[in-house]
Amino acid sequence: MSYVICIAGTSGAGKTTLTRALARRCRNALVVSFDDYAYAPPSVLPDSRRWIAEGADPAAWKVPKLTEDLLELRQGRPIRHSVTKLVTIPTPIIVVEEPFGRSRPELRALIDFVAVLDTPLEVALARRLLRELRSSENSGSARLPSRHVKFLEEYLEKGVRNLYVAVQRLALKQADFVLDGLLTPEDMADKIIALLPIAPNLKLS
Repeated sequence: MSYVICIAGTSGAGKTTLTRALARRCRNALVVSFDDYAYAPPSVLPDSRRWIAEGADPAAWKVPKLTEDLLELRQGRPIRHSVTKLVTIPTPIIVVEEPFGRSRPELRALIDFVAVLDTPLEVALARRLLRELRSSENSGSARLPSRHVKFLEEYLEKGVRNLYVAVQRLALKQADFVLDGLLTPEDMADKIIALLPIAPNLKLS
């Protein structure tokens, strides 16, 4: 059975960069990402303002295909990747990028260790915008200004900031370890590995 490490935190916290760094250190462990599943059927993502107004229940975020695939991988069975459609073979360690950590009930029993990135919101916002800017520049998009004005309006006026705060609060509730999101990915990976009960058995790169 694979050992599942979850990297949690809000958008822009640095989850993707850390999961990649950690996977490299753990002998090229498999990475499973929430974003690969969240925006395709049969996933159900609530409206952020309504979700917060109704009590911010993490169970309202339903991503059943992620749960199904992680269960298969954890038990040593291959899956067909939701994005690449290639067959994905499980590894002894699986690193999951999941904003809520253990807080979403459908994933709770499948995660062995949760590290939450505690990143200041202004840094998370800046990282998110930089990521979008770089993506737009690489694609040659001419819609760059309007796209980012729209995102900032949603952040300030349509509940996106409150969504960030709520996700972070929920992730922290069931964390095994909280990381300073301003550290380098390599330093954060070192801190996680030092805490894992399996660490002595790892052959690190």
